[in-house]
Amino acid sequence: MIQNISEIKMFPVDGLILLKENSSLRYKGPKYAGLKRSVKNRGVLAPIHIGQLDNKMHVADGNRRTTACREIDI
Repeated sequence: MIQNISEIKMFPVDGLILLKENSSLRYKGPKYAGLKRSVKNRGVLAPIHIGQLDNKMHVADGNRRTTACREIDI
């Protein structure tokens, strides 16, 4: 039996709650700058996974992509 356990929805990134950063170095340097450039030029190519907890939406996977979107005002 196949079940659909997910769906695609659009949420504004400024309303998402990020998990605590595991390393501030992940948000600096050429790799992060490249991610921001890619998001700006091509958009977010991999979905940001979120989940609801206490009626708030939390990022489960995609903190750097979410942060990049916020920094470039997407």
